[in-house]
Amino acid sequence: MPQKIYFDEAGFTGNNLLDSHQKYFSYGSVATNDKEAREFVSALIKKYNIQNG
Repeated sequence: MPQKIYFDEAGFTGNNLLDSHQKYFSYGSVATNDKEAREFVSALIKKYNIQNG
């Protein structure tokens, strides 16, 4: 079954990974298929009463 993999990072300082002013770096990912992603987003919208377009 095909899956999409999404990646995101926080705290990136370009090529200067040892920047003393940037103490933390976080990298996360999730692998999911379209059906699972739609169900998850729909559940969040319903649970938190999110109004969107």
